[in-house]
Amino acid sequence: MTQTSPSPDSFPTFHDQPSPYKKLPAPLAHATFALLEESLINSADELIYLLESWLTYLGWSWIAEYTHHPEAHDEALDLMLFQQILESRRSPSVGTWAYIGSSIARTFRQHNWSLQQQPLALFAYGAPGDKTSTLSRLLAYRNNFAHGSFSAVIQDILTHRAMLWELVQPLVLPPFPPLVFWDPEQELWRNADYDATIHTQDIKSEKPPTPYQTLQRTTNGQWLDLTHMFLIQRDEETGFSLHPIALQSATHEERRAIFETNPRVYKHLQAYEDKRQGKLSFPPPDSVDCPLSLSQRTTYQERLRNALQQEGKNKPNFVLLLGYPGSGKTHFLTDRDFLSSWDHVIPYRITHKSITTSSTTFARYLVRKLHQIFELPPPSFTSQTTEELFEQLNTLLQKMGTSGQTLLITIDRFHEAYTPYREESHRLYDLLVYLHDIPGQNVQFLLAARPGYRDDLLRDHQLELPTAEYEAKERYHELLGEMGLTNTDDSPHTEEEIHFRKCILHLLGKHNQPMTVFEMCDALRRYKEEHPDAFASSLLFTPHVERALWELRPTLRWGRYKNGPHESEKHFTCFCQAFAQWAQETLP
Repeated sequence: MTQTSPSPDSFPTFHDQPSPYKKLPAPLAHATFALLEESLINSADELIYLLESWLTYLGWSWIAEYTHHPEAHDEALDLMLFQQILESRRSPSVGTWAYIGSSIARTFRQHNWSLQQQPLALFAYGAPGDKTSTLSRLLAYRNNFAHGSFSAVIQDILTHRAMLWELVQPLVLPPFPPLVFWDPEQELWRNADYDATIHTQDIKSEKPPTPYQTLQRTTNGQWLDLTHMFLIQRDEETGFSLHPIALQSATHEERRAIFETNPRVYKHLQAYEDKRQGKLSFPPPDSVDCPLSLSQRTTYQERLRNALQQEGKNKPNFVLLLGYPGSGKTHFLTDRDFLSSWDHVIPYRITHKSITTSSTTFARYLVRKLHQIFELPPPSFTSQTTEELFEQLNTLLQKMGTSGQTLLITIDRFHEAYTPYREESHRLYDLLVYLHDIPGQNVQFLLAARPGYRDDLLRDHQLELPTAEYEAKERYHELLGEMGLTNTDDSPHTEEEIHFRKCILHLLGKHNQPMTVFEMCDALRRYKEEHPDAFASSLLFTPHVERALWELRPTLRWGRYKNGPHESEKHFTCFCQAFAQWAQETLP
């Protein structure tokens, strides 16, 4: 459908009556002014800058809403904010601000939490993967032409100006409740919009007035303390207004103070910081299902023990235990009888996209455990570089190797060790490569992983468990999510690519026997004929199918069969019958 572009007269605030922009928050007022100063045909860059300013300001407003809310708390949301605000070495990108704001807004809707800043209810980010929302279309426009000086089609600029003004207009003051700040020079409260004096006793705040304390009245008469999120800025045109702080120049203490207002969020922050310092616990489960018979378990335990304790080299032994979901890997890593062969056992478990994928967190965890074994004082990691931390761990493991005691370090879900955590330059895998050649044969590593992730998994020996029926259907969606096959903001695939991969799993479940790449291409073509809108025809190109199959390997069993006297061809199927049936009935 062709979009009808409005004339300039349809949004007079950008043309005939520019004064309303002066009542916008300072960063948006300046961005709008820059847009109005530029000629229409050359204003695409300024339009994009206003979009970025709006996303940043709104993202901070949602953070303020969440961290000051009396009821709101969500551990997953807290973790995302800690990673984006505390861990990043630079300010979030425009896409990240859209992700932050939309995540908080979506969580508020899911829990039906009331808003203290009612104007936030006027903004709609759109659902993940929704390409028709106003914001999605503006971001697509921005991504196509971001920050490249160019002359765009006037009608195109006008269309996107009108779309952006729909988002910006609700921020024209009022409707946001009044903002005040403490003026330390005059020792009084000032109104951030009209420079009027407000008596201190009229503001009920549990905190005493401090320099540049910024408060915003909510719809229920309470006050939000925005001191750690916004700075007061004075401008001849806009008067006093709030300006978001620059994260790239903020200290860690200043960033941390953002989360101290809400006791529940602050409690999660303290737990998060403890984990970052390696204060982790992995208690063994009460019981772990193992599909193997007792005789099979005994056989595999003996094979594992022999591989781990193999002599003939003066360095740690790395043994990789491979198995599809439900094959019993965790049983061998937690079985007390099996683990009793070592003097000390240090367990570790990596979970998808969590702090446990951090190489520094893993190193600090091991250092703490080794200090306990050697009865040393608790370690301090203050002002310690990554290289110094790794060297400290190296020294302790060498000490263990010459102590006469045996140590087994178990790592469950090792296939997640290839994913770097946030902006760390070292993956957990890189740390283990570094430790692979340290002196000392009394240290062994038992790594459990799913097949199909990487061919260069770290190992001296490898043992693969037989495939079993994995009927925990409630975990299947989690399995897809780990491969990026769910419609979330951080998925590496587009909505169409996700649907295409789900179609492949559906056809594998329906076919119920091994298929080759070319057989899958034929099946996809037939599916496309029956469902024309399922995915683009370009995805039927054989390399696209091969890539999708490669990425689906954690859920597939692979094999080869003879195709002539000198050739063999790969074939694949779902890793178990229960998953195949679920894929046929549920996907795409």
